[in-house]
Amino acid sequence: MAWEELGSTRHTCPCGNGEYEETTFSDDWGRMRRDYRMICRLCKGEYSWDDTDVRHHPGKETPRGWVKVRKKA
Repeated sequence: MAWEELGSTRHTCPCGNGEYEETTFSDDWGRMRRDYRMICRLCKGEYSWDDTDVRHHPGKETPRGWVKVRKKA
């Protein structure tokens, strides 16, 4: 059972000057998965993708999305 890439789309990143890439995968059992990759040089070290659902409607879950990374002192 392997994950097959269905396609990728690019979106505007949080700073508005660059992009991030969203890639969708599917497996033999019909499950879906999405991976997110920051492309923007300015946002790459500043943001991380958070999969935590902030809205839980079956089939319409909403992930938290890009969140600012907390810097350690």
